[in-house]
Amino acid sequence: MDVQVTEKDRVVRGLSASSFALFDNGVPAAITGFGEESDPVDLLMLLDVSGSMTSYLYEVSRAAGVALEELTPEDRVGVMIFSKQGKLLNPLTKNRPDVLTTLRSLTRLPGMAAGTAINASIMDAVQGFKDDAAAGNYDPRRRRAILILTDNWGLNYKMPDRVVLRSLHEENISLHAIVVGRVQKPKGKWAEADDDLAEELDFSPANVFRLAEDTGGDIFTNLTKDGGLAEIVGRIRTRYSLYFKPPADAAPGSYRKIEVKLAGEAERAHRKAVVRARAGYFTK
Repeated sequence: MDVQVTEKDRVVRGLSASSFALFDNGVPAAITGFGEESDPVDLLMLLDVSGSMTSYLYEVSRAAGVALEELTPEDRVGVMIFSKQGKLLNPLTKNRPDVLTTLRSLTRLPGMAAGTAINASIMDAVQGFKDDAAAGNYDPRRRRAILILTDNWGLNYKMPDRVVLRSLHEENISLHAIVVGRVQKPKGKWAEADDDLAEELDFSPANVFRLAEDTGGDIFTNLTKDGGLAEIVGRIRTRYSLYFKPPADAAPGSYRKIEVKLAGEAERAHRKAVVRARAGYFTK
């Protein structure tokens, strides 16, 4: 699993395995492997191209070159666009020139069907990772991440967050969100993750906030204030990798909760730090 530690909105670097305490279903678990920025990243950029997003796509197009420089030669990046459905433009690749060409041409792409199906498009992105693995490219040491750019406006049809979260956790993918425009986070029952209500009504409002928080991802709400696309990509890349083994008696297919905290000197030195990590995993 990958973990990010921030303090006053700045990434905390230089921590070690002993800086963390990991709990699996409430029981302390041994950290068997550790890395800081050393593991390569597979990053799939999922970009909302509905009509309301035009000005933000210009910003992504303009900043694409500098943003890609935040990645290492071993990292792979792909591009998918979506409105009512997702469309893969670049599968995960180390070929930066091809990806750069795609990102710089975003505002010249032909229109797609009207609508914004966010959860369905995230599932399309997850399928992109599955197809990549089926092609023989899976490597457990590669961290997997989706970066979605959207205004979070739209309704999900027969695709509640619960279904999407299960897929993200099963594939060990963190979701990071750039939410722009009139930022809206669902309130009331929707904010409380009422999946039963969503399934009863067939519809649920978009809530990438919940998806990012549950998978340990970052949430950004201002491309300029948050340092631009390059800073955002850099933060996704700057995370710790923690490895652990599920207990021998863990039932296959069961969901297990994870909690990661700072420990020892790191806890004392960074009392106000925020630790972002996935909320759980499904055993296989």
